[in-house]
Amino acid sequence: MSQKEAIVKKIKRQSIHSLFYLSLRNVGVQGIAFLGFFLLSIYLDQPEIGLFFAVSEIVAILGYFSDVGLAAALIQKRKKPTLKDIRTTFTIQQLLVLTLLLILGLISPLVPSIRNLDPVGKYLLLALGFGFFTSSLKTIPSVLLERSLRFDILSVVDFVEILAFNAVAVFFAWKGFGTQSYIWAVLARSILGFLVIYILKPWPIGFAWSKKSIKKLFKFGIPYQLNSLLATVKDRLSTLFVWGIVGSSGIGIVAWAQKWAQFPLRFLMDAVMRVTFPSFSRLQKSKEHLKLAVEKSIFYISSFVFPALIMMCFLVADLVHLIPKYEKWHVALFALSMYSLNSIIASVTTPLTNAFNAVGKIKITFRLMIMWTVLTWTILPVLAMKMGYNGIALFQGLIALSSFVAWHLARRHLSVNVFQAIKKPLVSTLFTLLVLFAIHSAFAGQPLKNMILKILFGSLSYALVILLLAKKEMVWFITTLKSSLQKTPHP
Repeated sequence: MSQKEAIVKKIKRQSIHSLFYLSLRNVGVQGIAFLGFFLLSIYLDQPEIGLFFAVSEIVAILGYFSDVGLAAALIQKRKKPTLKDIRTTFTIQQLLVLTLLLILGLISPLVPSIRNLDPVGKYLLLALGFGFFTSSLKTIPSVLLERSLRFDILSVVDFVEILAFNAVAVFFAWKGFGTQSYIWAVLARSILGFLVIYILKPWPIGFAWSKKSIKKLFKFGIPYQLNSLLATVKDRLSTLFVWGIVGSSGIGIVAWAQKWAQFPLRFLMDAVMRVTFPSFSRLQKSKEHLKLAVEKSIFYISSFVFPALIMMCFLVADLVHLIPKYEKWHVALFALSMYSLNSIIASVTTPLTNAFNAVGKIKITFRLMIMWTVLTWTILPVLAMKMGYNGIALFQGLIALSSFVAWHLARRHLSVNVFQAIKKPLVSTLFTLLVLFAIHSAFAGQPLKNMILKILFGSLSYALVILLLAKKEMVWFITTLKSSLQKTPHP
């Protein structure tokens, strides 16, 4: 075996090992998040959920400016970063964060005046600002763990944070605290997350200023962050804009649909994205291995996400009729279907943009982000004004179709055949869709029986078809997973 083949094999084993533990982590973490959001959407009304969603977007916009892409540059860097590189990144980030916190403090008194919001919005913004600060302190330990593919440790931190947030938020919501529930939940998550990661991954905190390090890191970081800027303008800033059109209730409906549609993605996509970025970066010299890695990632993601999203749409439609306090979300079912379509296509497109970034083809993702940003700001406001929150949802379905451009570019630059990768999961999902439609029609008006039958026969039909069409791929994954778990390598 050549040295190159040995390196590729080691990377593959490390990646699958990390992916396995991150996926297990996601079952727990996203399970808690799912249950927490479900309970919150029972105890809280649409305007309260909408307020938290919108105010969170304000802090997220500031978060874009917090490290100018330096964290991603440290992960993507081929050679191990020096302590001076790390401390220089930390110094720049903290200077930016302190500046942004000052801005946040100045704008917080203005929050209650936005759309006549309750003054609690001001304190929610300040709590999120505190979380923003503690999150910045976690960046370096997180980068060091990601570079070494130690996602098992990161999983512990994520688990603690998500458990703290949801437990505290649900408790206070149950006690009738309304939007204030989010304030206490954010503070609990921020403090515990910071303490846990520094206990598990301490590093020699210090400040440094190296022009040489800055130049090298900015070479990747600035183009990467320009993509993030466009993503921020496209998603978060546009959300605040349409908030002014549809109000907190409308944004609450959109947020509910978006949350539901993202859960199946987060069960797997978070794990895949965190593992594949450093893995793809280390495979960038081997084009054939990179191509195979991207195609296999897309196949296994779509094998899970496609049927999960289709099944979820049908089950939620029954759930809003089954639980009396959930009937208020019936108006969001159309939005859920559009966001689910968006998530289905995003589950394929996101690994492609991740691969482009990992191998240094930042210009491609930058051009794609320009296209999506222009489409967002030319179409979304019009649909929001004409159709309200349903217009926002319809746009999500329409914008997803433009992702075919990214699929074409992946074929051209990475030789990745997207349609070949998703063919078998797509056929299996379409067959399952017919089964679900038949059950839904046959047992209309019986939500509980409908849900049980859909879960049983929907899952069974998909499993049989995907095993029939993709037995070879499934056997390969199980065999490779067993092999990777025999050792627990950490580079």
